[in-house]
Amino acid sequence: MPSDITGTEILEDDRTTGSRSFKFVKGRSSPTSFSPTRSTARLPRRSGAPPSDAGIAGDGRRPTYDLPRPFFVLATQNPIEQEGTYPLPEAQLDRFMFDIRITYPKPEEELQIALSTTSDQDVQVSKVLTGPEIEQLQQIVRRLPVSDHVGRYAVNLARATRPDDESAPGFTKEYVGWGAGTRAVQYLVLGAKARAAIAGEYNVTCAHVQGGGGAVLRHRVMVNFHGEAEGVSSDRIVADLLKHVSEPRPEDYQ
Repeated sequence: MPSDITGTEILEDDRTTGSRSFKFVKGRSSPTSFSPTRSTARLPRRSGAPPSDAGIAGDGRRPTYDLPRPFFVLATQNPIEQEGTYPLPEAQLDRFMFDIRITYPKPEEELQIALSTTSDQDVQVSKVLTGPEIEQLQQIVRRLPVSDHVGRYAVNLARATRPDDESAPGFTKEYVGWGAGTRAVQYLVLGAKARAAIAGEYNVTCAHVQGGGGAVLRHRVMVNFHGEAEGVSSDRIVADLLKHVSEPRPEDYQ
């Protein structure tokens, strides 16, 4: 749960005085300073990054505790086991920038895994990037300019997931109960910037938005009962939307 990461408040008895008071217990993020949350702590906002105040929000009675930089959350899901885990509510899933699906490796890769992990090798893990270097790369990504053309495409793509939007196609209205919010638009643009930067390109295009569209949208498109009965998945809907939504034309926004 989010409180496992950020921490939570517990009711503590004072055996000397018999009084009770709430005590904040830090989570696994081990912040050096902090601001605890009502009953459950909020998940980080930007692709695993902390809120804009760089602290964890709480009940307002304690000072804010700063998180180490950079700070982000990676969460794993096992599709065949639910014991001891809890599905996150949609609002908390929306805090995650990407939902990345990892399939089984190829036969050659699986053979390499089997041979390398069962031999007597002394593997030395070395640091690739420092925290300040990661922050610098994040700043470079955010500084890449994005045209209105690309921004409008991201907006149109997200709006097409909402069944009550006039621009939504028929299959969205038929199979989707709830679509992506404004945070999805932000992440579509930010993901496109990152893809362009990784490719060494300075021009962010609609193709960069499309490249990360599945990972940004799949956990934000909630299939309704009819869609589930028909065996329609969010991945299928997103794939169809990426084919259906075309790039904006100049006459569309003149």
